[in-house]
Amino acid sequence: MDILSKTARADSPRGEDAGRVSRTAWLLGNLIVLAVLGAVLFPAYDQRLFNGLDGHYMLSLARQQWEWMGVGFSFTSSPLHGLGNIFFPTNMPLVPVYAGQMMVLGKIDPVVSYIGFAVEMFLAGYILSRALCLGPAIAITASWVLVLLALPLLPRSFINAGYQLSPHIVDLLLMYAGFVLLITRPDAWAWGWRWVRAIGLILLPLAMAMQNPLVFVIFVPAAGCFYFSALIRAEWRERGLLLSTGLATLVAAYLSGLISFLAANTFYTATSFFSDEFVSLQSALSNVSLAFQGPAYTFGLYLVVGGLAGALLTVIFRRGPTRWFAATFIVIAGLTIGVGFLGVSDVFAWRGPQAQYFEYALWPGYAAYTIQIGAIPWGKVAAWIPVPKRLGAGLCTVLPPLIAYAWFTQSPAPAGDAFYPPRSSPIVERLREEIAVTPGKTFAGYAATFAGMVARDGPIDWVVQHGFDHKESIRGWGGDHRLVGFWWFDVPTLNDYSQYTSPTLYLIASRLLARPDDGQFRNVITYSYANAALLQAMGVRYLVADDSVSLAAPELLALDLPSQGQLRLLELPDPNLASYTPNEVLRLSAAETLERMADGVDYRRTVFVSPDAGIKDPNGRLVLSALSFREGGYRLRTQASGTVLVLLPLQFSHCFTTGPLAGEDADEGTGDGAIRLVRANIWQLAAVVSGEVDVSLQFRSGPGSAACRQRDLADMADIDIKGAASRVPIGAGS
Repeated sequence: MDILSKTARADSPRGEDAGRVSRTAWLLGNLIVLAVLGAVLFPAYDQRLFNGLDGHYMLSLARQQWEWMGVGFSFTSSPLHGLGNIFFPTNMPLVPVYAGQMMVLGKIDPVVSYIGFAVEMFLAGYILSRALCLGPAIAITASWVLVLLALPLLPRSFINAGYQLSPHIVDLLLMYAGFVLLITRPDAWAWGWRWVRAIGLILLPLAMAMQNPLVFVIFVPAAGCFYFSALIRAEWRERGLLLSTGLATLVAAYLSGLISFLAANTFYTATSFFSDEFVSLQSALSNVSLAFQGPAYTFGLYLVVGGLAGALLTVIFRRGPTRWFAATFIVIAGLTIGVGFLGVSDVFAWRGPQAQYFEYALWPGYAAYTIQIGAIPWGKVAAWIPVPKRLGAGLCTVLPPLIAYAWFTQSPAPAGDAFYPPRSSPIVERLREEIAVTPGKTFAGYAATFAGMVARDGPIDWVVQHGFDHKESIRGWGGDHRLVGFWWFDVPTLNDYSQYTSPTLYLIASRLLARPDDGQFRNVITYSYANAALLQAMGVRYLVADDSVSLAAPELLALDLPSQGQLRLLELPDPNLASYTPNEVLRLSAAETLERMADGVDYRRTVFVSPDAGIKDPNGRLVLSALSFREGGYRLRTQASGTVLVLLPLQFSHCFTTGPLAGEDADEGTGDGAIRLVRANIWQLAAVVSGEVDVSLQFRSGPGSAACRQRDLADMADIDIKGAASRVPIGAGS
């Protein structure tokens, strides 16, 4: 046994306890050093905290979900993105680093956040290294390597910036590491703690899925491989525990509705129905692994090669569980990288998540086995040459932070060109005054951005538009004027950025609000054709456009861009503010509806419903209609003489339900009228109302309320959405 594989020799129970206390104190000391280092370095690298669109979005989303969704396991619709679409699939109020700050500080501080996530990542690296049966000193050193490379503690990024941009994923890494420890180290648990271990094996996977119901999937293959590896190696009693807890996890997920929730929300997406229409960026080798990120991220190559070499040496020179799980790690890494190569090849037209995301689960292992390369010869030397027992421990704790700090003092922090928080501009200020959403405020319209077409002669896609935002809008005015640059100031938009883009909105937008040759993506719709009638029916009041858009609408403001003309703010004359009451009801299939919409429709007068919708022709007149914002949904007030159909500026979902007002508005709810929610125009939520109505319009989709999303999914087969898409090509309405 080498010196790096132990900190104390335990010849008795008392010695074993002392060794455990010593290791715990050593770990806590390193965490304190890391926190102090982060408090010094993170402020200096502030432009790299939550950097870029992904980073800015995650921090903005954490605040929005806390304010609009609250703490719980269900998701609500977002008042800011995509016409009331379900929130981005990360339950930010369940992220402890964010929740703690919102409760204590009332805001989310980037530096505090990264210190918290750095501590979590260090713990994850340590726990996973110990789960692989490596010594505590290796675990400490590997954790330092992992944190320094993965988070902005050095003057620049040396590996893929995935954890840096979306640091809340570290929560999943920590829970995954804990799960692996529970399955690979049965010997570390005294009999009295076996029940705690069993409960942890059940709860950790459930917690991962509830906190991040989409991204948790990237940790499932590695966790599953470790689980089956431990199962194969286990003795009969341990095998029984693993099998029973695995079964209990599945039963709990099923009975809680978690499986139905995950499946329905994953499949009720544009990706599930239209992946063959999306631009594929998967052919780049950089999507396969850290090892192929290019010359700017060469440490990724060193980490992968070092990790695999160290794991191989461990298989050769070690015995027992250390050898077994090193072999398991090699298999997992080989499968992950191998499948990644298939994904970028011509064999599979893969347009789903990149293989490198699944490699996030392997980063701590790469670091640990890279350190193991040095630990093996160190142990041989220590066997022949007297080495102070504390020397290795001291070097592990002192050297990494000293290197990081010395590097910081010699290299100034690079200047950032993406501003966070986003800066305001005359356009942002105008939109903020007119349409910003706050609880209790009446809906006043959305903004929609159609800028970026001028950036290229010919077809464009989201990459071109995003490049335009960065080069022109952000550098010129401090915000993208499309997504986070508006959301930070509570300006609601048609534009969305989510893996939960609905199939119905994608169908309508790609056919009627895009040009034929423009590319579409799985999580961002490329809006490139301004169909004024449809946009107004969606509730769009303001259009942000570059010089390529020609529309008969008043120009309110214009901002000079650094190199490509102007960014203009246009106001559409008659947006639907829950005020459209069409009286011509056409009962057509989805394909027929889409064809008619492509030819042009006045949505103030005409509405399309399915033949079996059971909707009678409206016979009344709308006297009053107002849609206002509430936590978790909306408040709808209408007054009609007779029966009217009101088009709401929201996406249809069976997860929208009506009910009595609650909270501060409970005493205001009046009306003895009737209301029924229906699907209109393929994508749109409509309310058939009569008399006076004042109700809460709530959206909930979660483990206990998954049936509504399943009904949404079933609707896609009923209306034959794929058939409609095949009859009406992309850009047909342009």
